[in-house]
Amino acid sequence: MKVKPFVLMLTCIVPLLAQADIIVPMYATVAKGLGPLLGTVRINESPYGLEFQPHLKHLVPGYHGFHIQQNPFCANNALAAGAIFDPPTGSANEQLGGLPSLYVNADGTATTVVLAPRYQHLFEIKGRSLVIHEGGDDFASIDRKLGGGINQKVCGIIK
Repeated sequence: MKVKPFVLMLTCIVPLLAQADIIVPMYATVAKGLGPLLGTVRINESPYGLEFQPHLKHLVPGYHGFHIQQNPFCANNALAAGAIFDPPTGSANEQLGGLPSLYVNADGTATTVVLAPRYQHLFEIKGRSLVIHEGGDDFASIDRKLGGGINQKVCGIIK
């Protein structure tokens, strides 16, 4: 059986387009530098969007705002992360960086996967930061540049 060159080329190139998972170390926020390491968030592509798989500890139980922020910095209590990521491809004030809430168990661990269907590929979020807020997200504070959550408490750089 003879394989056509185009098919052979696709078989070689398509696997290269798939990107390896990104593992984001997550740190407690402090005024200068990074605080203690609280765990990681693994980000991978799925047929349904990007999956954020947290492996975190020492957090306050309950729901927390969970965002992709504009800048790849965590200094100054994560204020250096900038505003919530809102690429020009989204409709006005859609705040595509707003992710579904992160749930923290009663023991302070977070392990429940968060699905972000508005993102399909890892390259869309590389070079940004991932932030967990102190409280829940109201998903309505479009006028607040940091999103509806209060005080950024955990931050990591998406490399």
